Amino acid sequence: NNSSNSNSGNSNYSFSVPDLVPTGIVPIARLKGVFGNGHMFHINSVSPCSDGTTFLSADDLRIHVWDISTTKVTTNVVDRKPQNLETLQEVITTASFHPSQCNQFLYATSTGTVNICDMRTSISCSKPAIELRYEEPQTTPLSPIVAAISDAKWSPKG
Repeated sequence: NNSSNSNSGNSNYSFSVPDLVPTGIVPIARLKGVFGNGHMFHINSVSPCSDGTTFLSADDLRIHVWDISTTKVTTNVVDRKPQNLETLQEVITTASFHPSQCNQFLYATSTGTVNICDMRTSISCSKPAIELRYEEPQTTPLSPIVAAISDAKWSPKG
């Protein structure tokens, strides 16, 4: 393919398109179940548990644990919704199960906090077992945005 480009002085360009080769079987996603009526806000995280039977889902204000075998029952493990939404100061940004301990999960917030929860202590984990907080002085109007944690994961060994 020949064309001219005044920036480089080189007039020979080649462009190749890869061949498409049929591979045979193509996986297709199938709906296994609808897990409804658990969240009132957009879901920001879904995390499978290592036991293979449960998963957690998180929205801005709540975290639910679901059993895969039943689509209509959920356990609310974190509820950060204030009585008056006008007083809302932070939201949940992400949540993740521990890679091997089914009773532990973490969640992060828009204020720079990572909370580690243990459901052996209490099924309601609105008060975390461990709280890790990023403390930065509010020096600019962007400070709250910079402090927000958009994602948090466990290391592979927890």
